Amino acid sequence: MASIIPKPDFDVKTDCKMLHSVMEPSTARKAPDATARSLIQILTTRSYDQRQEIVASYREYYGRYLAQDVRSCVSSSGLREGLLTLVRPYSVRDASAIHKALTCRMVDEHTLLEIMASRDFDELQDICDSYKDLFKVELWKAIKSELSGNLEAQMTMMLTDRRSRAPVEEVRVREATRELHNVSRGKWKDKKHQVASKFRRESFGQLRAIFNEYERLYGESIEDLVERDMRGHIGRLVGYLMRFARSEVCFYAWCLHKALRGELGDKSPLQRAVMGHSCPKTVVTRIVLSRCDVDMLNIITAYEETYGSCLRGDICAATHGELRDLLMAACGWSWPVKGHDHHPRPMVRADSGFDIAGLLPNEMDR
Repeated sequence: MASIIPKPDFDVKTDCKMLHSVMEPSTARKAPDATARSLIQILTTRSYDQRQEIVASYREYYGRYLAQDVRSCVSSSGLREGLLTLVRPYSVRDASAIHKALTCRMVDEHTLLEIMASRDFDELQDICDSYKDLFKVELWKAIKSELSGNLEAQMTMMLTDRRSRAPVEEVRVREATRELHNVSRGKWKDKKHQVASKFRRESFGQLRAIFNEYERLYGESIEDLVERDMRGHIGRLVGYLMRFARSEVCFYAWCLHKALRGELGDKSPLQRAVMGHSCPKTVVTRIVLSRCDVDMLNIITAYEETYGSCLRGDICAATHGELRDLLMAACGWSWPVKGHDHHPRPMVRADSGFDIAGLLPNEMDR
């Protein structure tokens, strides 16, 4: 279930007037907090289709792009990016996220794997079109330019391989299960590309049937098998595809859990040792704001049942200020949230594997 549902008495003209009023430069300068609250209130109580209608009408009424005015009147980078996410079409959101993942200081593999593994062929083609419109280069060329090795090859094939939509076929399920079992008996190194191809091309229903049959016949989950025996970029891609095929809702709950525990991001080992693990807020923001119109309530339930932790509390502890209010509103929770505003610098983790005392002073200061 979506946490943002259509507004029953939706009036696009009234909404455009309210948005234009609160984003007037004089108003935004004098009362930035009120502007932020108004934008959050309006945009998190209109469904995706209603927001897209607002975007089109705003351009028609005022001759300006809504995103342009949001960018100019909101100073908080976290809130600004979150609001822009809400008003952008899905393919534009994904294209922008992929571009940032490819061009940041260290390639953000999680974002690439999360998006590429969870979109179907048609959605990936829309992303390719949006990427070219936004950045004036083909996505596959950008991937070849920024990536290398198995990761580049797998990402490129994700764009070209069309996933089957055929119904589950029991005969093929048994054949594929035997193939996986044979491959797992000491031959993963030679057959990992074959396994990855199967995960990229089979329908998700077929994959789930294969997973269940494998566990029934051999007494081991396919997840344990892949995590134990497959390594490197191909192993990680197969892991993402496997989790998404098993359960879309649980996949996003898992991504949120990893992000909120600080296990995702692009920090170097040295940075992790000195600064600790911090929550990549962009991951949390992207997932919450992309799923709030689809199945966020189901994700909340899956998160809390699987990990025994309150997602609302975890997000509150990991974020602050206006971004936190936006995420609370998008999830359907009460906001603004009081407290949790002070976040001391995390201490060095005892299990970081670094001997801090042995670091040179100039390395500590970087």
